[in-house]
Amino acid sequence: MQLRRRSNQIFYHKKKHECDFLITENRTVREAIQVCVSMDDEKTRQREINGLLEALVPHDLKEGLIITDDEEETLNVEGKKIRVLPCWKWVPGYNGEDD
Repeated sequence: MQLRRRSNQIFYHKKKHECDFLITENRTVREAIQVCVSMDDEKTRQREINGLLEALVPHDLKEGLIITDDEEETLNVEGKKIRVLPCWKWVPGYNGEDD
């Protein structure tokens, strides 16, 4: 829902890897976002990074975002900046607690 509030043009990327969300504006991709619960598992970490990188390159994006449950870090991979951010910092009003 938060993506819909930010943009009405949302797509996904799938070739060799997959990127969950591509946010477009006037038919131009402006943002690439992956979402996962945790990147603790190395296979998950690589899957999320690879999918994001594969989407960043053809759209000439310098950075991408991976939203997680509670992890936060900044990565520099293949000349691209990848921000890992907990969902509660990305979604206004979300505090991370179950209702």
